[in-house]
Amino acid sequence: MVFMLDITEQNVSLVHQNHVCGQHAVSITGLDVNANVAVTCSTDGCVQKAVISQNDTGLQIDVELLEPPKPSQIRQCGVSISTGRTYAAVATELCRVAKSADRQTKIFIKPLRSEAEAEAHILSNDGHLCTKLDSLEFFRQITVANYTLPKGLEDLAGDQFWKTPELQNCAYKLKLRRYLLKMKIASVQFTISQRTRGRMHEVSPELQVLLDSTIDDIVCTENQLVLLHIKKALQAWKTVEEERPQNADHSNVCSLLLMSDVVGMSDLKEENTETKTVVGEILEKYSSHGSTEGQRETCVLCLENIPFSSVNQSSCSKGHQWKRCCLSLQLCQLRQTRKCQHCDAISLQPDEKQDTGWMLRILNNKCLYCDGSLVS
Repeated sequence: MVFMLDITEQNVSLVHQNHVCGQHAVSITGLDVNANVAVTCSTDGCVQKAVISQNDTGLQIDVELLEPPKPSQIRQCGVSISTGRTYAAVATELCRVAKSADRQTKIFIKPLRSEAEAEAHILSNDGHLCTKLDSLEFFRQITVANYTLPKGLEDLAGDQFWKTPELQNCAYKLKLRRYLLKMKIASVQFTISQRTRGRMHEVSPELQVLLDSTIDDIVCTENQLVLLHIKKALQAWKTVEEERPQNADHSNVCSLLLMSDVVGMSDLKEENTETKTVVGEILEKYSSHGSTEGQRETCVLCLENIPFSSVNQSSCSKGHQWKRCCLSLQLCQLRQTRKCQHCDAISLQPDEKQDTGWMLRILNNKCLYCDGSLVS
C-alpha cells in the first residue's frame, strides 16, 4: 500500500493513496483516507485503521484492527470515513444467496475515536462546528435515551456557563452550547413520548419546566451569538466608509437599524461603549428612514407593521409569520433566500446589483449558528 503525504511542522495529511493487488494475501475491497487516518476493508471481512503521525524520530504508523476476519459468506465491499474522523461506515454484503440481485448490503458504523477523544475534539476551538457533527452525533446517540454527557460538555450546557465571561464572548463555544441544549430538548421530548405515548396533557410539571427552561436557554444563547455578530458587522460599517449605504432610503439601511435596535435592547457592559458609539452614529445618519425602534419592517401581504420580537422570526398583527435572515436580521419576504446545509437557519441571497459592499460582506459569511455553508 502506497501513500503520498503532505508533511508540515505540525501535521501529516494523506493526499493520495494506492495499493497493488498482487502484494496482498487478501484482496482489499475498500480504502478511504481523511487527514492522517486511513481505513481499509478486505474480502475476509477484516477492517483496519492506520494513523500516520510525526514525532522526533520521524514518521510513525499505528495500525489498529477494528474488525477481525469473518466467515466466508460475509464480504466487506466498501468503507468511508466521516468528516471529523469519528466514524467509519463499512458496507457489508451477505453472499450466501446465489443470485447477486438477491444479495443485501448493510452499512455498519465503526467508531474511530474513544469517548474522551471525541469530547476533546468537540471542545477544541479549532475548525468549524459543522465539521464536528459526527463527534456530536457520537454523544447524541447516548443522550436521546438518557441525558448524560461528559463533564466538559455538561459544564458547557449548564447554568455556570453565564458566569464565565470568556465563554460568553467565544462564538464557537456559544454555537456548541446551542447544539448541546438542542440535544437536551430531544432527550426530554423522547422521555415525554415514552411516558405519555403521545398524550401531551399527561406531561409531568417537572418535565415541562425542564423543557421550557431549556428553550429559554437556547434563546439566550442565540441572542448572545447574534450580539457578537452585530458587533463585528457594525465595526465593519465604521471602518469601511465607502461601502456604506449613503442614504436612508436604501434597503440595506433596515439591517443597520435592526442591529442598532438589538444593541439598544441588550445589556452591554461598559467596555462596549465603542459599539454604542457606532449605534449612535447610525441612528443619526439614517434618522430620516421614517421608522421607529422595534417597528422597522412592514408585511408585504397586508402592509401591517411587523414588530421585532425575535432574532429568528416575527409576525404581523394578522398572523403572517416570516423567518429572519441569520446574518442581516431582515425578514425573508420577497428576496431569494439560502438555507444552511446543517441546521434550519436561512439567509438572504447576496445581490451584487442591489446590495452595498457592507451588506455583501455580511451576507457572504457562513451560517451564524454552525458555520455551515448557505446554499440556494
